Amino acid sequence: MVKNEELAKYVWKDNKKPEGFQSNSMHEFLVKICEETGPREAGSAAEHKAADIVKAEFEKHCDKVTKEEFKLAPRGFLSFTTLSPIFVLLGLPFFWIYPIVAAITSILGMFIFYMQFLRYAEFVDPLYPKKTSVNVIGEINPKEEWKQTLMFSAHLDSAYQFNFNLYMPKTFNYFLIGLPIVLVIEIFAAIIFFITSWIFSVPKPVFNIIGVVLAIIIVPMGSMLFWFKTKWCVMGANDNLSGIAITQGIAETLGKNQELIPKNTKILLVAFGSEEAGLRGAKRWVKRHKDELNEKPFYYLNFDGVAKANDIHIINAEVTLGVTYNPEIVGMVVTAAKNAGIDLTNRPLPFGATDGSAIVQGGFTDGASMEAMNIDEPMEKTWYHTINDNASVVESEALEKARKISMEFIKLIEKK
Repeated sequence: MVKNEELAKYVWKDNKKPEGFQSNSMHEFLVKICEETGPREAGSAAEHKAADIVKAEFEKHCDKVTKEEFKLAPRGFLSFTTLSPIFVLLGLPFFWIYPIVAAITSILGMFIFYMQFLRYAEFVDPLYPKKTSVNVIGEINPKEEWKQTLMFSAHLDSAYQFNFNLYMPKTFNYFLIGLPIVLVIEIFAAIIFFITSWIFSVPKPVFNIIGVVLAIIIVPMGSMLFWFKTKWCVMGANDNLSGIAITQGIAETLGKNQELIPKNTKILLVAFGSEEAGLRGAKRWVKRHKDELNEKPFYYLNFDGVAKANDIHIINAEVTLGVTYNPEIVGMVVTAAKNAGIDLTNRPLPFGATDGSAIVQGGFTDGASMEAMNIDEPMEKTWYHTINDNASVVESEALEKARKISMEFIKLIEKK
């Protein structure tokens, strides 16, 4: 039986191209990266090799292409899946001995989760080894005076497998909601137990029973977090070589059709590194270029997981990080889609975050992110951050639609 770590290296389902599969130049570029690099952990040699492939492709069509390296701790971002349960489980026995300790350790475990995942901060990253990742930036100059900038972006790296997505897609959301609720109850119960044991003579057996019930729930649920992800990465054809392929398609279209290059809008094509490690590449890029981006109006469209032609949508907000995109620009993307004869739905991203969030947090809201998958749908979770995310799940038509929308969006931005 083939192990999942080996299946993660399959370029196609069953490691062969399905009969009759329709490809275009963008999908072929996606497959090229899959074949030559395989899974691409943030900061790995494979991610750097993918960056070199993208750089070589951009150089065929762009006026200038650069690589920018940066440091990060790739394993820091999702470390809450280990650190949080360690604190919770180590503190749990104190519920019956000195309950305030159980409350404090659970609060600390939840705080690490909050900082690392709900804030995408680098709170515990200093505890983990540093690596070097890379961003690739292609520039296409306007024909005449440079008045504004439009960036199209995606990320190079691929994710660790989320085992919950593969094995329990229908109950994953319940777990994510249920465990924090139980921990909050445990924290309040421990605090109340501690206070009342000093002030009131509340019968101890009552809290003993509460503690047992909570432990029966918390121990298995908390222990499951150790199994949340793997230590190896998946192929990431959808997430996010699909986005990288679209930036290649835009570059190719403009490079081969000089008449489509706008008069006053500089086009940036950016392949970010280390998105799966907490949006680190986009954060580093915005911080490094913030002053120059403020010199001219700056607009952007980020691609992340453009797999299905019948489910392309524009993200107007990203719930996890609490960011909102400028409604005017989101509306312009929808208009661009209509101009291309494509219906584009408009909705928030309920879970996780894209590089667009990092750009908004950096002070630039005039953009949006585009996806073509619905992670609220349980069966789509089975190929989101799993071994099933191979070239077979990405439809060439979805990439083509995204390219058409992008070309129309260029026209609308040029008129601003």
